[in-house]
Amino acid sequence: MKYSDGSMLAIDCDGVEDEYAKTIRQRSALDYLVYNVPLEYAELVLCGDVEGYLKIASELDHNE
Repeated sequence: MKYSDGSMLAIDCDGVEDEYAKTIRQRSALDYLVYNVPLEYAELVLCGDVEGYLKIASELDHNE
């Protein structure tokens, strides 16, 4: 991500997956964010709420 002032932010997406995603479905949920809503993914990682997101995503999978 490149900010208007020229500064840049890089997130190691593989590292995030390795740290938080314990199942294929969790990895898929994170991949979906990366490719479809990257700004929301960056915000999730920067705010430190990846575990909370994956918990909600897992609960939604179980309710289908």
